[in-house]
Amino acid sequence: MSVIEDLQGQARWANDQARRKRVSRWMDYYYNDVRHHLVHRINSIYTGSTERDEACKYIEHRAVTSMIAERLAKLTAEMPTIKTGNSELDAAYDALWDRLGLGAKLQEVDKLLTVTYDVAIMINIWRGRELRLDIVTPDRAWVEQDPEDQTRCTKFFYSVSPKVDSLGINPINVCRWWDESGWLWQGNLMTNGLVDKDTITRLIDRPLGFLPVVIFRAWTPIDTYWYPGDNPLVNTNGPIVTGK
Repeated sequence: MSVIEDLQGQARWANDQARRKRVSRWMDYYYNDVRHHLVHRINSIYTGSTERDEACKYIEHRAVTSMIAERLAKLTAEMPTIKTGNSELDAAYDALWDRLGLGAKLQEVDKLLTVTYDVAIMINIWRGRELRLDIVTPDRAWVEQDPEDQTRCTKFFYSVSPKVDSLGINPINVCRWWDESGWLWQGNLMTNGLVDKDTITRLIDRPLGFLPVVIFRAWTPIDTYWYPGDNPLVNTNGPIVTGK
């Protein structure tokens, strides 16, 4: 890899990090975890610690983003019914639907689309564990685009989140990815966004034959994979400071 290619790669990775950081902020508003955003804003306005502490006393934030997302989620207000004309096949579909909790996941995707514009549902099966479907939001994912079609991917990467509810030290640079053949891989990310080749391992014994990720969108992509804009709902739902 030439120096120019390396610098270009670092720039692209920095841009994608900025994208994921922006979406992470949107997710904070969705979960009403916004106090730290306002504290940061207050700290940037006031130079004295006394003024900062006084202003922080009156922070108030309301879950407007999630409430509006709930109201706008209309597509899954009524779950679809699958009827094939074959009673045994219909029963199998119903059992699979219930086992995967697909109704609840689709309802959550519907709400999240208001906030993140892109949401993925991904098959998660490895080490012989039971099949399940995972929701992956854009703040946790990045892709390798198809050079012939920038709106689709040939590899879907996602971060392995630290176990926030578990004690002990958790790695923060581990990622996994599905490729077009349906192989699932794992490796350690380097600072330039590439995966350390010495850490790559294959997590399943045989490929699925397809990239098992379905992407839902609240927009129509033209020449990008991820939504390139900002979120006016989140920007409007800024936390406020109340008076005494």
